[in-house]
Amino acid sequence: MLLCYDQFTMEEMERDLKKQLKKHLRGVGGSTIENLVKRLGGLPSERVLLSTDIGVALAATNLRAAVEMLKTAPEVSRLIDVGDLRVWGEAGKRLSATSPETAIAFFQSSNATLEAIPEEMRSPVLRLINKQAALSANTAVETFNSASNVIRSIGDQENVAQILTICLELARHSVKHSNDLFLAAPQVMSQIEANGDAELTRRALKLTAAFAFRSGGTAADFFSELQSVDTMQRRPIVNTRDEPHANNDRFRRFRHVLRRRPVSRFHVGGHRHPHRPCDAAHDVEHFIAG
Repeated sequence: MLLCYDQFTMEEMERDLKKQLKKHLRGVGGSTIENLVKRLGGLPSERVLLSTDIGVALAATNLRAAVEMLKTAPEVSRLIDVGDLRVWGEAGKRLSATSPETAIAFFQSSNATLEAIPEEMRSPVLRLINKQAALSANTAVETFNSASNVIRSIGDQENVAQILTICLELARHSVKHSNDLFLAAPQVMSQIEANGDAELTRRALKLTAAFAFRSGGTAADFFSELQSVDTMQRRPIVNTRDEPHANNDRFRRFRHVLRRRPVSRFHVGGHRHPHRPCDAAHDVEHFIAG
């Protein structure tokens, strides 16, 4: 059981920390233990307790991952708050459970990767990869490593925050789809913004969020479709087929697929097919002033 270091002097705290690390990191050399104690000793007591607790839990899965986490914790700790430090450690534990080498690489790159992510975006990124790591180590690491470039490419922090919220909801249903949407976001957003204004972008994200909360992975398929004339096989956000229903100089078509459900049976060759339901979509098209 970890002791409350606030009650001790610095020497007593380091002595107790060394005792805990020797007990749980069996097989780790004395010089490494000493180095870890010195590095962790500079943290506030609450973060020392938390880091040690995470390290002990990791050691039960993989000793090397635990050591790498404890080495990195002081640097990562200055970039995120205590709550996010816990989420970061939890993500590492989940990675270690399926792929220790992936967890080690994650901890080693964490400081540089988090430093490149805007401060206000670090928490949602960590929550996203923690959710992904429960099912796919590779997907979580890919999202983490690409986060800074994706965020920089999108630019608008409000849009980034909404995309991360959508991806987090998607990860509850499909880790793959959450990653697909996140990686596709810069290109999709660029295409939408090039052909519309802020209101069009807002509506596109609002619609994608509605898909995410109601039908999971469908949101990624929908969002990832760029402007297209193919509306028979795909459902792009911005419909560009050449069928003007309003003044093209003033309006742009924006298609909302509000509902899609089985309503009847196919009739094949004049006969009802017993197993193939017929889809009927309830579409609403908005004409947004350009």
